Amino acid sequence: MPGSCVIIQTHNNGVEGMIMYPGDRGVWKTEEAKKAYADLFEGKPPFLPYAEVGRHYGERKCSENEVHKACLEHMSDKFSLPKDPSTFWEADKHAQEQLDFPIAIVREKAEEGEDPKTTAIRGMWEETGMRVDPKELTLWKVVKSSHVYHIKVSLRRARDAWFVHQAERLTLTDWGRCPHSGVLDYLGVPRTVKSAYCETHGGPIFVKNLEDHNIEDVTLSILKS
Repeated sequence: MPGSCVIIQTHNNGVEGMIMYPGDRGVWKTEEAKKAYADLFEGKPPFLPYAEVGRHYGERKCSENEVHKACLEHMSDKFSLPKDPSTFWEADKHAQEQLDFPIAIVREKAEEGEDPKTTAIRGMWEETGMRVDPKELTLWKVVKSSHVYHIKVSLRRARDAWFVHQAERLTLTDWGRCPHSGVLDYLGVPRTVKSAYCETHGGPIFVKNLEDHNIEDVTLSILKS
């Protein structure tokens, strides 16, 4: 799908590098862990656990039963149900611990009616907390229908924006590292709660050498294109 990416360039004590962020879409540490999770289900398994689905959304506080019910409805609709619901939730938490969370550049899908630069600006705010001026973005290239931009920011600006963004997030929700935003439909909560604040977790990471970090495959393919 069309979208936009932003490569954030910076420097740290005179050393040139990039800023990346850990996302919410984990990668299984081992094939054994992936298979063990799949074996919990009657049929098609979810691609990742539900363990960090949130319970509070603004003034609304959901009970554990409400959240579990919404997750099961989502599983039934998109995947399949657990073989044993009575033991599933502890197993789901354990499965979450079997994930790594690679870092990535800002990547955002375009919304209807958006031009590429508007998508990039929205992605910068949602994923980093930074409000950027369109003039700060420089188009680098187009890779597989995604416009890739460069922007130069200070590490201090990135960190300050992240802390403010996370303070706002924590007043709104406790949603963690979980990509299953469709669960919110069953809770009657707008998906923007997640997309606006919960796409990244862990804050900005300074990257000098790509080889020194666990970097998302798609990000690597864009950087090396």
